[in-house]
Amino acid sequence: VSDDRTARVWDVLSGTQCTVLSLPAGGTSVALSASDTLMAVGCSNGAVVLFDVTKGYKQLTSFVSHPYAVKYWYRLSFSPVAGSQLLAIGCKKYNEAKIWDVCGCVCTVGSLHGPPKLVGVLHGHTSGLHDVRFSGDGALIATASYDCTVKVWDAVTGRELHTLKGHT
Repeated sequence: VSDDRTARVWDVLSGTQCTVLSLPAGGTSVALSASDTLMAVGCSNGAVVLFDVTKGYKQLTSFVSHPYAVKYWYRLSFSPVAGSQLLAIGCKKYNEAKIWDVCGCVCTVGSLHGPPKLVGVLHGHTSGLHDVRFSGDGALIATASYDCTVKVWDAVTGRELHTLKGHT
């Protein structure tokens, strides 16, 4: 993704550009779902745009995870669990991560798509988030903050398990 308001898909073996996608603002981050069927793009206008990879990168929806996040980048992480459509989103301006279930955006009845559903908010940092990531097995979520801590959360319950201090 780029400030030029595009997301570009490349064939890594040949180096050939396959697709150019238009974005509503400059792109700040990108994440692919575990099954490689969804692509989420965070944009500098506060939007998160969701694309269906299996349908030629058709745009499914655009939503705002953190209101008033304009000009603040998002960090995105899909759960690595097969079949899961959970997307964790952190933002530089906010001291919380939000967990969204985007299954309704792709699980369709006819041609109707539902909106993403907020399923959890991870509160506890005292400053904005630098990054958010699911663990390899999807059981944990780590958030890194400008408050110089890393917090480890239970991905199912949202309970804070550890605060790691010492970063400067």
